[in-house]
Amino acid sequence: MKVKSQHYVPRAYLKRFANRSGRIHVLNIRTLKSFEANVSKVAAEGYFYDIPKELVETSEGSYDEQGIEKFLAEIEGVAAGIFGRIDQTLKLGSTDTLRTNAIKEEDRAELAFYITLQYFRTRRMRDFLIAYEAAAMKEWVKYWRPDLPMDDYEFVLQKKYEGLHHANTLMNADLVGKVANVLLYYPWTFKINASDCPFYTSDHPVVVFDHTTRKLKMGLSGPGVEVALPLSSRLILSIKEPWLLKQATLRSAFEQCSPTEVTTYNDWQIRSAYRYLLCSSADFDPALRVYKLLKNRGNPVRIDRKSLRWRIARDFPAPPFG
Repeated sequence: MKVKSQHYVPRAYLKRFANRSGRIHVLNIRTLKSFEANVSKVAAEGYFYDIPKELVETSEGSYDEQGIEKFLAEIEGVAAGIFGRIDQTLKLGSTDTLRTNAIKEEDRAELAFYITLQYFRTRRMRDFLIAYEAAAMKEWVKYWRPDLPMDDYEFVLQKKYEGLHHANTLMNADLVGKVANVLLYYPWTFKINASDCPFYTSDHPVVVFDHTTRKLKMGLSGPGVEVALPLSSRLILSIKEPWLLKQATLRSAFEQCSPTEVTTYNDWQIRSAYRYLLCSSADFDPALRVYKLLKNRGNPVRIDRKSLRWRIARDFPAPPFG
């Protein structure tokens, strides 16, 4: 039986932010309206990862249009087990044991793979890849056909190719493997939130902050980079590029997260969310203040997909080569 509602943020992950009734609080960052929802209805789209057979050149007789969805489901299951072991370590660990390596190296390797895939699998990343390729195509056409009035052309990626274009990045084993290995090289810190304010997460939960420019960025590696992924309302994983750390550290460790850090990490989620900000609590006042400030400055929070003007046409005539 086919899976219709496919999550680009796993349900098992979202459940970690659910309240006692098993539901999650949601803020629509475009309408600034909040509501409570079942995790099955959040960060999901119909047949999001399906790739129709007619779009793929394959000699296999049993091609599975939902192969990507099934592959991701397996990775999610492995990650859920690791999250459970982390929770158990926190529950049973004393102050002394929490200073030792937080998770086994094999679990860290699996989680690095999961984090990399999570970063690449979202709706925000799909739209970013479409816009990025459109910009590249525009520059390519300008170079080879400077005689063309570019303002008269619209570059359109046909909708049926969007999933395939996304899959070419998401299922690029060389790319995903290299990024995951970079994350493994960086020290990991699991930060415990004991403040009154829970961690936010979003429909694009893996955020990357560049401490050299003091801005969020696209890309999981580079000098001064910190990758942050909330794991629950009380726990967040921080992966820092080594030169950010003042002293040698363990490969993975637990430490307390200060109230100031909680505010900072929540701010990153607020600014990285694509459509929805998510929380175990209904208190979105800090987020609303940020979003209203951005709108008052004339800085839209996020570009809507329908307003993207750079698109790619797969049937655009190739310019002649000299």
